[in-house]
Amino acid sequence: MDIAIFHFINYQLSNGFFDWIMPYISNKWVWTPLYLLFIIVAIKKYKVQSWKPILGIVLCYVATEMSSNMVKHTLKRTRPNNIESIHAVKRVEGGSGFSMPSSHAANHMALAIVVGALLGLSKGWRLLLYFWAIVIGFSRIYNGLHFPSDVLVGWGLGALIALVFIILAKQNKSLKRPVVSSEIDR
Repeated sequence: MDIAIFHFINYQLSNGFFDWIMPYISNKWVWTPLYLLFIIVAIKKYKVQSWKPILGIVLCYVATEMSSNMVKHTLKRTRPNNIESIHAVKRVEGGSGFSMPSSHAANHMALAIVVGALLGLSKGWRLLLYFWAIVIGFSRIYNGLHFPSDVLVGWGLGALIALVFIILAKQNKSLKRPVVSSEIDR
């Protein structure tokens, strides 16, 4: 089933637009302005205390990256683009390590969840971040670097780690958004 879904996404959905856009979506450096926007939002909402949610987000990312790499080196699953019999269409360079789980999927799902929660974003913005993480995971399959199960496990791992960080943050009362004087007057 995993290989059939991989072939559907990697071959059957192939088109000029996806061939152009998916390598960009997979490139983590393309998202640097968005990461900077997270920092700006944290500074705007938390002022002097902004280091706390920023540190939480960074630590969540690091924990997700380390965890996904530990699982990869334990499972040692070969990437589809490195299995000759799969005949994957490889649309980007890279992906020389192991496949399970997708670190891109794990990292971006963790970021989507923890940023939405720690920065107190609205439901609409949170849904947009989840969609962003899903599209990045999809791009990893489309680009031939991961099987669908690699991406699903990555999303699950990222969500689990983000939820742990959110629980820890909620236990830390100082991470709550400070009340400004105009809110007190209401």
